[in-house]
Amino acid sequence: MATTGDNEILVHPLLPQPKSEQLSVPIEEMIAKFDKSSEHLWRPYQELICIRRVHEKLHKTTEPSSYAPLMVSIGPFHRGKENLKAMEECKLHYMSNVLNRTREHHNVESIQKVFRNCVESIGRMEDKIRQCYSETINLESKEFIEMMVVDGLFIIGIFHALTGKKLIDDKFLFHNIWGKNTLLWDLLLMENQIPIFVLERLFNLTADHKNKQKGMSFQGVALNSFKDNIELPRKINTITKLQQSSPGEGNKHLLDLIAKSMHPDTHPNNEHVVQINSSPFSKCTELITMLKYALLQVFKYIIIFISPTPNSSHKLSGSVIPSATELARAGVSFEMGPDDGSFLDVKFDDGVMTIPRLVIGINTGRFFRNLIASEQYFDQNGSPYYMTSYAIFMDNLVSSAADVTLLRNQGIITHTLGSDDDVCNIFNKLCSDIYLKDDYYADIHRRVNIYYCDRWNFCKATLRSKYFDNPWAGISLVAGSLFLILSLVSVILRLLEYFKPKKAA
Repeated sequence: MATTGDNEILVHPLLPQPKSEQLSVPIEEMIAKFDKSSEHLWRPYQELICIRRVHEKLHKTTEPSSYAPLMVSIGPFHRGKENLKAMEECKLHYMSNVLNRTREHHNVESIQKVFRNCVESIGRMEDKIRQCYSETINLESKEFIEMMVVDGLFIIGIFHALTGKKLIDDKFLFHNIWGKNTLLWDLLLMENQIPIFVLERLFNLTADHKNKQKGMSFQGVALNSFKDNIELPRKINTITKLQQSSPGEGNKHLLDLIAKSMHPDTHPNNEHVVQINSSPFSKCTELITMLKYALLQVFKYIIIFISPTPNSSHKLSGSVIPSATELARAGVSFEMGPDDGSFLDVKFDDGVMTIPRLVIGINTGRFFRNLIASEQYFDQNGSPYYMTSYAIFMDNLVSSAADVTLLRNQGIITHTLGSDDDVCNIFNKLCSDIYLKDDYYADIHRRVNIYYCDRWNFCKATLRSKYFDNPWAGISLVAGSLFLILSLVSVILRLLEYFKPKKAA
């Protein structure tokens, strides 16, 4: 055994004995490197990690990247980027306005006291905040705390301005709509976040006396700011309703807050419930009902036999369903769902698919990508992958501009884009390189495919489209069918008469 300082190295006796001087430096360097590289593996708040970088390959799927801010950096990941430096002065402006609202009797010292409280409070939380990021943040303590305070108070100042609390001067930002919208969408990027408990602490420390009396919460102000100023894919009053009823616990950051505000309250209908009338029927009524059913079944199978086999290029399994136009040819009808629920509340019952209205704007694809990325990178703790499931569902349903047109005509899709093709492209590009662990719409997919594969549904749809769109064509079909049935009954009666044994004289 050869020793090198405090480190003992086991060496086989038949091997040449190395000099301790040669080993001591490399071993010490290796240990130091290991200690430094493994710092993030032994963290007391490992479960707090909630802000991650998106994989580089996802950044390259769109140009510019859907995951990188266009106007303002929040937190450490995009800090210092050249194209975002112009907003640093704007941050100080809104931070100053927030602090000025706390002034008591024009006393400057009261502002300094509030600011000092903010810095000290965030300083006490520094270790916990750092643990919320998936990688070590290489900033000195002073710089890190300053970033959290400035970015946090900037966001609060923006929300105060958006919710009607006029600040001293809005010339920095709100003189143009593009700037306001771009900023708000930047606040909903997965990589552009600070922990929500930082924002809540700063909000409470800077709340004026009136707001404290009203019991206003940061999450309520945040929801109001987003719902009133950008095109979120759901109706405004739904978020207001959720804001009033939800305790808002467990939210990690702003993107997580908005995502959870859109989650449905119930699971999709898992089975079609059929109610059977148990009232007694007379024997005569039962016989007539059975005969009607038998005739309809005969008619059904005759139609199926003479109808061509529907052309289906789909391998109907798993999360794959036909497009909207293909389902329509199979007799599926589409209806717009109620506006007082989540846009994720899709239902399918007896050939009727109910889909809540979806509002699509220029930033919808960007927003959806960040929601999906957030689900992909974090364990949902048993909850379904809501946004990933919805993206796959819509990707199947919308395969062409014709599918978008069909849904738009039913009021299901409303968009402000140039064409229906643009809407189609959004959904068709959302699902690249994503993983679905728990499909929220699995049961709907199963029942849709069962309905689609039933040839009788195609036949009914064909009859409706060819003969019953025009009332005269429908009357002609019914009259012709009655004539055919009466002729058939007449032939049967004559045959029975012919073969009936004659009585002996």
